[in-house]
Amino acid sequence: ITEAGSLFINTDSKTGTYPVTYGDATASIDYTRATPLLWDNLAVGKPYTYNAIFVPTAETGASNQEKDYLTCTTDAAPWGTTPTFALTHAMAKLTIKLQCTDGTYTDDKLKGATVNISIAKSAAVSTAASSFGITTDVSDKTVTMTNAGATEDAFGTYTAIVYPQITGDITFKINGNDFTMNGIALTTPGQNHAITIK
Repeated sequence: ITEAGSLFINTDSKTGTYPVTYGDATASIDYTRATPLLWDNLAVGKPYTYNAIFVPTAETGASNQEKDYLTCTTDAAPWGTTPTFALTHAMAKLTIKLQCTDGTYTDDKLKGATVNISIAKSAAVSTAASSFGITTDVSDKTVTMTNAGATEDAFGTYTAIVYPQITGDITFKINGNDFTMNGIALTTPGQNHAITIK
């Protein structure tokens, strides 16, 4: 975990909530604000499998991008035994770097582009005990990629976090000119797909 948010842990139709703070490159649970799962509320004598979702606090700041949700399902653990949670990224990330090699567009024009992705699936996140998990919301949307503000190279660098899927067309507006490229397969959770367009 590399940002503040809330960790939700679910088992046996019960959910615990654990606020997470982040500072000095360290994530910590604020137990003073937590609503924990308690062994006393779970039946003794059987193993439990736990599902977890981490939901970041910060908004994405861009149209229709997903938050960087983390999830996991533990191995079954006996009552009274704390399970191991190995959280992984549930969404996919796309990074596009724009480069002009013939001088048509300056670096500033590339870094001032508008880049949009057509998508048909989004994340529907539920932390309620009875419907815990991330499911697919099927609806057409346009995702605006975020300008990463790269200064170390001559690229206009854009990123977006999306629900895993094969995207629709990706459109670019550079200095008033419109361009379109075919969609990209971002079907694997945790995938970080980077491409350079020249």
